[in-house]
Amino acid sequence: MVTSVFPSEKGVEVQRKYNEIQEKFPLPPFVKQKQMGVRWVREGLKGVAVYEVEKGNVADALNFVYRYEGEFAGIEGYSNDIETLLEMEELTEVIPP
Repeated sequence: MVTSVFPSEKGVEVQRKYNEIQEKFPLPPFVKQKQMGVRWVREGLKGVAVYEVEKGNVADALNFVYRYEGEFAGIEGYSNDIETLLEMEELTEVIPP
């Protein structure tokens, strides 16, 4: 899951960069975008993108997401958080009994 925040006045610049990146970094076949949305927050705009990754491809997916999000680094005021979330069955596999 990627959460990004940026000043509202940078919205057009972020949208242009997003369109450019879509061509440069198409989603790999093992990554599916499940949800995406943007809302107003105190700091400006907040975007959330949720991805589903096929088992065994987490490292490659994270590498893709870090490169993808790195493209926004030149936009003043843009920040993001990249989080890995587990489904309940995945969580039970990593928690000791």
